Amino acid sequence: MVISLIITPIIIKVSFKFNLVDRPNYRKVHTKPVSVMGGTVILLSFLIGLWLGHPIERAVKPLVIGLIIMYFVGIIDDIYDLKPILKLIGQIIAASVVVFYGITIDFISFPIGPTIHFGILSIPITIIWIVAITNAINLIDGLDGFIGFLSLLGFKNITFISLFFPIVILAVPFIDTLFAMIRRVRNGQHIMQADKSHLHHKLLALGYTHRQTVLLIYSIAIMFSLSSIILYLSQPLGVLLMFILIVITIELIVEFTGLIDDSYRPILNLISKKNDDASRHKTNHK
Repeated sequence: MVISLIITPIIIKVSFKFNLVDRPNYRKVHTKPVSVMGGTVILLSFLIGLWLGHPIERAVKPLVIGLIIMYFVGIIDDIYDLKPILKLIGQIIAASVVVFYGITIDFISFPIGPTIHFGILSIPITIIWIVAITNAINLIDGLDGFIGFLSLLGFKNITFISLFFPIVILAVPFIDTLFAMIRRVRNGQHIMQADKSHLHHKLLALGYTHRQTVLLIYSIAIMFSLSSIILYLSQPLGVLLMFILIVITIELIVEFTGLIDDSYRPILNLISKKNDDASRHKTNHK
């Protein structure tokens, strides 16, 4: 935290001096140019912290190498707007570094049920996992793969919860990315085609101010982060109940904001119908 506070103003000054900024356009919610080097602060703070902490895990070195590669892919994309295929190739190369050093997801054990060993499939599964998380959190400028790599640290042999844990923590960008893809497929668009129907766009369209939208998104993120802690500490039955609750919550967020389509509201329409029926029933008995 202290390191970040010290280097943040320096990085901001450098980014504006060399014009490394993201300028407003019709898809952006910010109205002034902002630095694209926010990820640089996180990366430098992380590396300095590692240097000071002298970690002993063998997995740290390849994760750092892959993370740095992913960082440069992200920062180049922010500046030059890389084609999706080039960005994907860069992400796969970064993920492959980790696999080359022998860090793979070898098996997954479920709270209730069998343990599944992946065998040779552990290599593509690990690469897909890193790339998938990276693209789900690509809102983090220049440091898209940070959480994707750290989620593997210590998780060579993982449980379903440890695999699901970072997904719940990062539920907001996952929801935004997943349902953006569903929305575009449903509308006959390419899944990589940009639009103005992301979560923050939808909240603004509902009448919330920019400040209220940011606070709402932060609140949703905090709620899911707390849920992930409860999930991690729960017994098998608790895990199942939390999983069901999380899925229902995501569905309600999607319906309320219209992330798929403004007319997609099966649960909300059912609740509305039940309330209307209850109101008519009370009226008839007066």
